Amino acid sequence: ATDSVSRIVRHEQPSLIEVGSPFIIPWITRSAVRSLDIPMVCFAHTDVPRQFAPNGARDGALRGALATASAWYLRRLDRLFPLTIVASDYAATELARIGIDRVAKVPLGVDLERFSPQRRACARETRRRFALPDAPLAAFVGRFASEKELGVVLDGWREVERRCGARLALVGAGPMEATLKAHPYGHRVTFVPFLADRDDLADLLASLDLYIAAGPLETFGLSAIEAMACGTPVLTVDSGAVPEHVRTGGGSVYERGHAGSLANEAVRLFAHELTAMGGRARAHAESAHAWDAVFDQLFAVYRNVVAR
Repeated sequence: ATDSVSRIVRHEQPSLIEVGSPFIIPWITRSAVRSLDIPMVCFAHTDVPRQFAPNGARDGALRGALATASAWYLRRLDRLFPLTIVASDYAATELARIGIDRVAKVPLGVDLERFSPQRRACARETRRRFALPDAPLAAFVGRFASEKELGVVLDGWREVERRCGARLALVGAGPMEATLKAHPYGHRVTFVPFLADRDDLADLLASLDLYIAAGPLETFGLSAIEAMACGTPVLTVDSGAVPEHVRTGGGSVYERGHAGSLANEAVRLFAHELTAMGGRARAHAESAHAWDAVFDQLFAVYRNVVAR
């Protein structure tokens, strides 16, 4: 693998290499470019220590030891890079917590033409296509995994439906799917399989009244931004990076682990003018996450690293 990477690098002669994985790839790439004087930067997409111990000391000694070991590993990895790029203030704070502070924030972008409020005009047809309820509707899109804490969403949604009639859909797949379907409220949830086609996903996001960003460890939350770009407000847990997006008025937050807080916020949002809130969500996506602006920021960071 090192020989292959070395051949590619020698042929392409890049000014800089961005590494997006914290595991094997950085070491292979470092070995390949060691004699070529090509700087590497890291783009940190995952909060690795929190994946092992999302609840800190409450997760027990073994998980705590794994989180501590991963933090040590990331500090050692950090020596390979003059800079680490993050997509959110949350990610920067989490790295600083373990002793990594040479960072630059560059948000991710979204395809504003594909993920567009114009698709909302076809919402009724989209709901028929995916067998979604003809009622006020919220959905989560992503991996059905324990770290997404979707059980809290289902725990609270019975009360949401009782108070305002809003229904819930879960879109995706993952190891928790059977558990979620067996949940006492699971029979009222519409499950939609993973959508590989990005246009299908954009149609679905634009057909919603509310998007649920339930994962508390998101270092950016791309699906939430895609929903906002479609003019769909976001209800998110008060942890991770997604609250940074909704503070502009494109949604609200609920208290992590508290189904009652989620239910209260969801009911409050459904009682508001969601169309106006969705307009503010779209404006945020346009102002902060257009790819042209994002690439301008990213290449400014690259130029600074190369000039050192």
